[in-house]
Amino acid sequence: ASPSKEYIFKIFKFECNTPKEQKIVLETFYQISNRKNQYILSYKQISFSSIGGLTPTFSMKSISRNTLENALKKPSIFSTWKIANIMECLFAVAEGMNYLHNHLICHGNLCPSNIIIDKADQFYICDFGLYPIKKLYIDKDKIFNDDYKDPYMSDNGPSFKNDVYSFGVLMCDLY
Repeated sequence: ASPSKEYIFKIFKFECNTPKEQKIVLETFYQISNRKNQYILSYKQISFSSIGGLTPTFSMKSISRNTLENALKKPSIFSTWKIANIMECLFAVAEGMNYLHNHLICHGNLCPSNIIIDKADQFYICDFGLYPIKKLYIDKDKIFNDDYKDPYMSDNGPSFKNDVYSFGVLMCDLY
C-alpha cells in the first residue's frame, strides 16, 4: 500500500460493555481527536469491534513507522545526528507539549516510543491523553514507561508537571 493509505490503529485490549466505560472512551476520544498542531498526531476515527464485546479502536493515517525509540536503538544515530537534529526534536516535543497543556491535555506517557519521525526528520508526539482509558484495564504499575515516569506521580494520574519531568528525562537521554 502507498504511505497515504496506511493507518495506525490503537486497539484497546478490553471489552467496553458498560455505559460508564463507553462514556469514558468517547469523552477521551473527543478530547484528543482531531487536534491540529504541526507537532502532534491525533487519532481521527473511533470504532468499536463487536467480537465477543465492544472493543474500542482509534485510528489515524500513518506518516511513518519510525519512532525516536527505534532511532535511539541504532548505534549510528549519534554519529549521523548533529546537535541541530537533537534541538529540532526537543523543540518539536516542547511545542507539541505546550499545545497539549494549553488545551488542558496531559500526555501521561511521554517517551521515545510516542515520538514519530517522518522521512524528512520531522518529529511528532502521538498517543497523548489516553490515561482515562488505560486505567480501565491496565494495572497502574504498567501504564507508564518506567524510565520516563515521574517518581512523584500521584495515584490520581498524570499531571502537567509529570509531563515536564518526562521531557527532562528525554532531554538527558538525547544529550
